[in-house]
Amino acid sequence: MEFSYIPQFAEKLLQDDSSILSIDIKVREGYDQGTVFADVRDELQYQHPQLHGDYKQEDPTSLIKDLQKVISSITGFIALVTGISLFGRGRWE
Repeated sequence: MEFSYIPQFAEKLLQDDSSILSIDIKVREGYDQGTVFADVRDELQYQHPQLHGDYKQEDPTSLIKDLQKVISSITGFIALVTGISLFGRGRWE
């Protein structure tokens, strides 16, 4: 038997007329995150057909990869500036 746990504060929010902009879903190790997300998205669309929102999965590993690319670019720029600086200094002395 599978079940879901909803904290009391979330249950109160669900009873209000307030909007929910995001939900966090924790996936137990060994389960495929993409499959779980697809199942949750399908269930949300089934339960709330009147909503015309967009459901997106945020993948922390892609955020880390993007951050690594930015850091790599910054490091490359600093190395380029340092190299130009050292090249110019040696030429004029």
